[in-house]
Amino acid sequence: MKIINILMPASYWLLAVIWLAILVFCLQRIVVPKGKSRLFATLMVVLALEAFRTFFESVYFGTLRTAQVGILPAGVYEYLILPENTIWPKIFNLLAGITILFILTRRFIPQEIAFWEDQQQRIRQLEASVQEVRRAESTLRESEERYSVMIRQTGQMLYDHDIETGRIRWHGAVTEITGYSEEEIAALDISGMEAHIHPEHRQNTMAALSKAMNDGLPFTLEYQFRKKDGSYRWVEDNGVFLNAGNGPPVRVLGTVKDIEDLSRRRENEELLRKYEQIVSASNDFLALVNKDYRYEAANNSYFEFFRLPPGKIVGQQVSSVLGQALFDKKIRPHMHRAFTGETVRFMSTFDSPVYGPKTLDVCYSPYFGEDNTVKGIVVGARDVTEARKLEKQLQQAQKMEAIGQLAGGIAHDFNNILGAIVGYAELSRYAPSAPPKVREYTDRILQACERAKNLVGQILTFSRRSSSEKAPIDIGIVVREALELIRASTPTSITIQHQVPLQAAIVMANENQIHQVVMNLCTNAVHALEADGGVIDVELEPFVIGPADGTTVSPQKGEKGLKLTVSDSGQGIDPEIKERIFDPYFTTKTVGKGTGLGLSTVMGIVNDHGGTIAVESVPGEGTRFTIWLPMIDSTARKTEAAPPALPDGNESILLVDDEKSLVEIGRHYLERLGYDVETHMNPQDALEAFRTRPERYDLVISDMNMPGMTGKHLAMEIRKIRPGIPIIMCTGFSHHLSEHDLERLSINALLMKPVGIEKLAGAVRRALT
Repeated sequence: MKIINILMPASYWLLAVIWLAILVFCLQRIVVPKGKSRLFATLMVVLALEAFRTFFESVYFGTLRTAQVGILPAGVYEYLILPENTIWPKIFNLLAGITILFILTRRFIPQEIAFWEDQQQRIRQLEASVQEVRRAESTLRESEERYSVMIRQTGQMLYDHDIETGRIRWHGAVTEITGYSEEEIAALDISGMEAHIHPEHRQNTMAALSKAMNDGLPFTLEYQFRKKDGSYRWVEDNGVFLNAGNGPPVRVLGTVKDIEDLSRRRENEELLRKYEQIVSASNDFLALVNKDYRYEAANNSYFEFFRLPPGKIVGQQVSSVLGQALFDKKIRPHMHRAFTGETVRFMSTFDSPVYGPKTLDVCYSPYFGEDNTVKGIVVGARDVTEARKLEKQLQQAQKMEAIGQLAGGIAHDFNNILGAIVGYAELSRYAPSAPPKVREYTDRILQACERAKNLVGQILTFSRRSSSEKAPIDIGIVVREALELIRASTPTSITIQHQVPLQAAIVMANENQIHQVVMNLCTNAVHALEADGGVIDVELEPFVIGPADGTTVSPQKGEKGLKLTVSDSGQGIDPEIKERIFDPYFTTKTVGKGTGLGLSTVMGIVNDHGGTIAVESVPGEGTRFTIWLPMIDSTARKTEAAPPALPDGNESILLVDDEKSLVEIGRHYLERLGYDVETHMNPQDALEAFRTRPERYDLVISDMNMPGMTGKHLAMEIRKIRPGIPIIMCTGFSHHLSEHDLERLSINALLMKPVGIEKLAGAVRRALT
């Protein structure tokens, strides 16, 4: 009985423990999720089982107490119901604890230990990874800082533009280039950056950027960027587009650097190149000389002037290029002054190997270094040879202008005198009672007056105040006449030879001027031979200009012409003055023997006739002048005709001249021709008489130069009163009456004084008909 009483409760407790152990195992395998803490789960199960055991104990023993039935005696139930009276519950609790402890030590604790060891290992690995990441981040930060410092030191800034988000990240010398901080510039998107491009560059820059993006090519752009303070700086933008596979670009990576100084340097270099081109193209001779008197640089004109390559001048001493004697005498003193800071200018003559003797306008200008000390000299030389010639020609032209004014005044007065002489001589000659001897003498007087008239005409032609009248003439006759005059006044020690053909050699020329040309050339030849005697040869021959004529100055090739040659066997002309012999007022003769106008007059006449002149001379052998003149058809020669009968008339003529003698001669002329003549010496009186009775006069003849009112103004006033009346103007100097005035005033004829009766009679008749 006692054994049963003992085994009965023990069996229940054993079954309970076994069931609970199975439950714990199942819960550990099934209920507890993988990856959770098994120890924590086991403790929770133990707590649940302990609660279950307590509940089972109370229920089990309560049931036994209340039932009090069974196969066991009542004492047994009391014993079971009142376990506090026994040690069995304690033994049971001990066994249960031992069982639980056994299960925990054998099953759950090792697993939990392994779990925590694994977790610790993972933690250690994680900590190591964290440390590695931290070290990598630190290395990356240091690398970025070094890279940023390096980029900043290069003066560039880097950007990374995300095209999709529009975000732009900047690094490097952001503040130095833009004036913005990295945080400030990061707030700018692509539109904000575009707004900072100079308006003049914005459109072209964005167009170029868009094209590079479409082409997928790297780009380099230069534009002005507006800084934070509003100023603009030149920058260079270099970038490349990054694509997502074969798709469109998604990023732009690039650098921006400040090229303001580079741009200025480029501008300075471009300006320097322009200056170099200007200096190189200049016709002036330019060079740079240092304080050691060595050439540092020179332009092309300088090299050409000396006919030396650059290596023979640059780096060489000035004395070795110009010559020691010239350097010591002319160059060094001026350069020495320039090295003291003074700008020196002077004229110098230099014999160039290329150009021959040249007159140079030389300027030495000091150039200064940064310390404001003289480092060298800028040498500038300009060829003023032609300018000096032109200057002399201008001076000569001014002299000729003065001579022309003087000649005009002399011509006017002299022609008035000649007019009186010619007038009275013609009146004497045409007088019915004049004896033959008187007519012979008056003819001589008229011939002399004609020569005097031609002389005045030559003076006016020489001073370019008048043009010469030309007609077909036989130049051979003129040459022979001139030679006869020369031979009469030539010493017997000089022989004059000539070869002038008798056949007609017709040229369109002024006979008196051709006569003057021969006289001047022969007179010069006589002067060259008068000391030792010699021979003068004069030749006249026709020829056709061809490529082998040997002339350096000649008419057109293939043209028929005449060649007039005057040569002498004198001492010749010095080559140094040969080019100057045709200059006005240039002469080698002593005072009283020449004016220097002879050869210049010859050249003027020859040029006026469409010809040319050349001189050949060898010192010690003589001189030869050759003149080429164009020929005309021999049938064009003017034939001599008998003097025509003087035309007459009976019209009324108003004659105005301030010279009393010319008024009287003119009245005698016109009255002899049958005209009714009214004369006035005062142009105002004549105008008043015409204004009173304008219909009385059929013709007005007026002098040009009169005090108070010129003939031109008198004609203008008369035309206002009676526009259609014929007017004849007489003058000894036509400078004040142009062809335009003749046409505007409808002057019927312009007669040059002195006016003979034949010329006056013809002009009057033509004006009245």
